Amino acid sequence: LKLGADGWSGNFLRRGHPGIRRVTMAKIKACREGGGGLFMPFTEKERDIPDGLRGFIYGVIMIYCFLGVSTISDIFMGAIEAITSSLRQVTLKSGERRTVNVWNE
Repeated sequence: LKLGADGWSGNFLRRGHPGIRRVTMAKIKACREGGGGLFMPFTEKERDIPDGLRGFIYGVIMIYCFLGVSTISDIFMGAIEAITSSLRQVTLKSGERRTVNVWNE
């Protein structure tokens, strides 16, 4: 691949293989006029925001999402620890009582 004046251009394979076709990349204009992505930009007016500020805003949103995933994961791991640390009393055939783990006996 090489970077041209119009963005990424070139072939994935410089020397062709008989069974593989050459594929070229087109420049992606998700945040420019006429472009769009799956989630962003949210509105047409968002394209008017300078790139640096928009990048900062997207970064803050991404960090906020990672913190949310972290919080949910922490709650989930706490629940798993509570389940796997449970103990119960078992009476053996000999009449002896033992404490065993509920999980992975």
